[in-house]
Amino acid sequence: HWLFPSRVSGELMTSGAVQEACDKARQRCGVQKPITPHSLRHYAVFRTMPSPSIHAARVASFAKSALGIV
Repeated sequence: HWLFPSRVSGELMTSGAVQEACDKARQRCGVQKPITPHSLRHYAVFRTMPSPSIHAARVASFAKSALGIV
């Protein structure tokens, strides 16, 4: 099982496809700064900190959108 499965059964998404999904989600969420799959890794650490800020809520919205979670 892949974290990011492709549209083709049994194959993984290319790094370019993952980046494109990040770009589209960033635009839909109105985030101005560039976001990469690597930045989502840092987001996970940030979310474990106490008292998440409004910024964290915005990043959470982006992450859900990037991963197709409604």
